[in-house]
Amino acid sequence: MFVSFLPTVFAILSYMKKIAILDIDGTLSNSHLGVEFLKEMSALGAIKGVNQALFTKQYEAWAQSSEKTDYYDRYFDQYYDTRLVGVDKRVFEEAGRRIANHAYPHFYTETLTELKRHQAEGRFIILISKSPEQAVAKIAELVEAGAHWGWQFNFDHAGKYVGQYTYPDGESDKAYIIKQLVQKHDLDLNDSYAYGDSAGDISMLHLVSNPVAVNPEPKLLMEAQQNNWRILRAKPLKNS
Repeated sequence: MFVSFLPTVFAILSYMKKIAILDIDGTLSNSHLGVEFLKEMSALGAIKGVNQALFTKQYEAWAQSSEKTDYYDRYFDQYYDTRLVGVDKRVFEEAGRRIANHAYPHFYTETLTELKRHQAEGRFIILISKSPEQAVAKIAELVEAGAHWGWQFNFDHAGKYVGQYTYPDGESDKAYIIKQLVQKHDLDLNDSYAYGDSAGDISMLHLVSNPVAVNPEPKLLMEAQQNNWRILRAKPLKNS
C-alpha cells in the first residue's frame, strides 16, 4: 500500500511549480507606481480640489525622501484617495496603462535579467505591489508573469470609484497574499526566490528560500544585513 502511494506523491510534487516573486516599485522599476498613478490622474484632471502645482511640489518632496514607501503611505495614500471618489473606472485604467508603458523601458537591468533567468528555468513568476491593480496587471502582461496582485479599487455598478480600496480579506501583509497565490496556482515555496526594496517586503522575503533585497531602503537594509540576505544593487535599463 505504501509503495503504490509513492508515485502519486511524486506526481503531485513534480506538478507544483517553483516560483520567483518580485515587488515592482523600487525593485523591478525605478519608480513608485502609486505616486506615478496619482501624477497621471492629476494630469487627466481626475483629482478634485488639488491643483497641478501643489501636486508637483509634493511629488518633488516624495522623490527626495529616503523612505519613499513610508512617505507615500503618510502623505499621498488616504489624502488623495478621497479626492478620486466618483471618477470613472476607465480613467483609472487609462492612467494604469500610461504608467506601465512609461515604467517598462526604465526597469532595472539586473532585476529584469534575473526575472528572465527565472523564466528560462521554468519558474512561475509572481508580481506583487501595493500600487494600483490597473498598472500592475499591465506590467504583468508586459513581462509575461504567471500571476500578479495589485492594490484593489472598488467601483459601483455604474463603474464609478466609491472611495474604498482593499487588500484580499482585509490583509495588508505580502506574505499572506503570496500564500493565497501559492495555494491557488499549486506552487512550491521550496527553493523559491523573492525580490523587494522596502520594509513592506520583509514578511515576503522571510517566506522564501532565497530572499534578495534590491537597492534596499534603510529598514530593509538593516533586516537584510542581520539575516545575511543577498543585496542587489541595480540601475535603470535606460536613463529616465
